[in-house]
Amino acid sequence: MQQRSTSIDPREGGVVRNVRGPILILRVIFYVVVISITVVSFLRVEPGSPAWELSVATGGWWAVALALALATGVLAIDLLTPRKKVSTLSGVFLGLLAGVLAAIAVSFLLDLLAQGYALEGQPIITTLKILFGVCFCYLGVSVVLQTQDDFRLVIPYVEFAKQIRGQRPMMLDTSALVDGRILDLSLTGMVQAPIIVPRFVIDELHALADSSDKLKRSRGRRGLDMLSRLQRESPLDITIEERPAAGAGVDQMLVELAREQQAIILTTDTGLERVAGVQSVPVVNMHNVAGSMRSVIVTGETLRIHIVKAGEQAGQGVGYLDDGGMVVVENGGGLIGRTVAVVVTGALQTSAGRLTFARAPDAENEGGGEEPRDDEPAPRSPRDDAQPGDARVGDDVANAHPGQSADAAPRAPAAPNAPSAPAGDSGKIPRVGEETPGAPTLPGAGALPGAGGSRSGRRSTARNPRRG
Repeated sequence: MQQRSTSIDPREGGVVRNVRGPILILRVIFYVVVISITVVSFLRVEPGSPAWELSVATGGWWAVALALALATGVLAIDLLTPRKKVSTLSGVFLGLLAGVLAAIAVSFLLDLLAQGYALEGQPIITTLKILFGVCFCYLGVSVVLQTQDDFRLVIPYVEFAKQIRGQRPMMLDTSALVDGRILDLSLTGMVQAPIIVPRFVIDELHALADSSDKLKRSRGRRGLDMLSRLQRESPLDITIEERPAAGAGVDQMLVELAREQQAIILTTDTGLERVAGVQSVPVVNMHNVAGSMRSVIVTGETLRIHIVKAGEQAGQGVGYLDDGGMVVVENGGGLIGRTVAVVVTGALQTSAGRLTFARAPDAENEGGGEEPRDDEPAPRSPRDDAQPGDARVGDDVANAHPGQSADAAPRAPAAPNAPSAPAGDSGKIPRVGEETPGAPTLPGAGALPGAGGSRSGRRSTARNPRRG
């Protein structure tokens, strides 16, 4: 098993650079140095020899074999742990250092006790020093590894409790790459945070691109294309995270890796948003970002909407805003295909987006009945029609009998079945007081009440019962 160590250079467009060669050279140098030091330490120079002959001390070959075994064991541990954490190695080193310092301090105390009780040179003192040293080293390493997340060691490139300075990185999932709006957002300069794309997300996109389903294959190819464009066009730092994460499933691995990296998950998947929210991992939904960027529409604002179709209710028209929001126009059913100015009457936020209601100003009075026109006369009641005729009859009676009251004036005999007066040549029915050829007259009266039509006589009689 070979160690695969990789790094990302943002200036190279996020291309993974392999460092396997330098690691191999370092291992060879390590072997050579260990063997050389062991051999040199057991060489012996004969001082009496004129040629300065060298000889190996007794048992030197065994020492060389032991050194080779030790170097092999160290390399085996290195190969078996390809994913190393700098914080863990630094914690082990710090724990050992603290244990050795504590053991040295205790050894001074043991020496003072040995001098006081005449125990100098006793094997028990040396044994106690070694045991205390081992115990303190173990406790130091154990305590540091278990509490490394509770403090921060100020050493360059070493952080036990990782603290993000400035903006947190954003970790993209499969849906965010397929969506692709992060590219446009990064080109605007609004987003300055670095972007992390895990390797298992890329593997999922490859699996979708190789799927037999046409829709899945299209989504996978679009996601890979967006990742390639992000590496080429985006001014942000794009990092491909090679380390695997614990968890079953891509969503759980993404949440665990985001918690470890203290990153913000960027997604369009509401299911992943809920999972991350339950585990207290920050997540941003691109749909919510797009919704917050829409212009605010207030009630009473005038918009120009192109009505494209009829609504569900009678008389409604449906149009769309520039950002795709739906507008329902009341009384706009007859304006389909036209661009009209409408007045916003309300809005409703739904799971699918914001729904705006509006009304066409020209249709404000529709449905409330037609207003009367100015050139049409107001309708007259029967009482109003009867009043002028009654006044004329009274006037004629008063003129025919001066000095008499209206009760003493002669009245025309009631003739309910008398035929109405014939119309003249013009077809006009004569009014009361006019001479009509062929109609009988009474002395002192301008005309019979029935001559003007039975309607006037009936109304006059109905107005004053004493006259009938």
